[in-house]
Amino acid sequence: MKKYLVVVLAVILAGVFCASSSWATELRMEMQGDFPDGTVGERYRSYKDVKIRYVPDDYPIWEVVSGTLPPGLTLNKRGWLETSALLEGTPTQEGSYRFTIKVSAESRVSGVVTVAKEFVITIAENPDIPKIAIYGEFPDGVKDQTYSNSIDSSGGTSPLSWSLASGNLPDGLSLKGTTTDKVTLSGTPTKTGEFTFSLTVEDKYGKATKKFTMTINDDSNPPDPDDPNDNDNNNNDDNNNNDNNDNTGNHTENTGGGGGGGGGCDVAGSISALVLVLAGLFFGQGLKEKL
Repeated sequence: MKKYLVVVLAVILAGVFCASSSWATELRMEMQGDFPDGTVGERYRSYKDVKIRYVPDDYPIWEVVSGTLPPGLTLNKRGWLETSALLEGTPTQEGSYRFTIKVSAESRVSGVVTVAKEFVITIAENPDIPKIAIYGEFPDGVKDQTYSNSIDSSGGTSPLSWSLASGNLPDGLSLKGTTTDKVTLSGTPTKTGEFTFSLTVEDKYGKATKKFTMTINDDSNPPDPDDPNDNDNNNNDDNNNNDNNDNTGNHTENTGGGGGGGGGCDVAGSISALVLVLAGLFFGQGLKEKL
């Protein structure tokens, strides 16, 4: 009886040894199928299985080795032996996303066994979610003078986030209110010139970018005589017109003075006439006495 038990135990151990060796040497893994497409703002949940022939010595390792998952989705391991992975979440940005998932498992005899597969997922726009946009422009400013102007966003879902996407803001100016639907560019410009930059506003479902160009002027610059819109030139023209009006008034007064001179000639004539009358009377009286 004891000999029989020993033989049975030996057969069992040999079978276990052979089986374990077979598992290690014949480890195979395979991924099949694709992930379905999704829509922005709608819950996404899809499993991906890897078929494993024989049990590996350790749990498989799942990883994204190239490309990018759709924003808002994550890959999580599932299953008793972690032979499945769950791609889940809420997509936040539309577009086509290409990525590769690799699964690795280890065998004592054959070492690490891997399988990889490329996937493409398209996330569609959701017509029920308004797309975010930027509108408005920043007017020009003047060096060393306080500046404060705002632009707005439309659509989007709070909270929002504004940021400088490219270029440089004018020296001395900065963005304020970067988590609201309106962002303000304020400060005191310290340098003249033309500045080009882009701002981005984004929410959890998307983003919008717009390019701006603004000029910081120096108020001490002399007016351009060839520019009819130059305010200083217009002011000079007004002053010249005022000077001409003053000269015209003086000319009128002088003319009036000339009239006064004419009046003087009339007085002299009257005096001459009076003298003649008196002379006539005098000579007439003398002639009367002689007679």
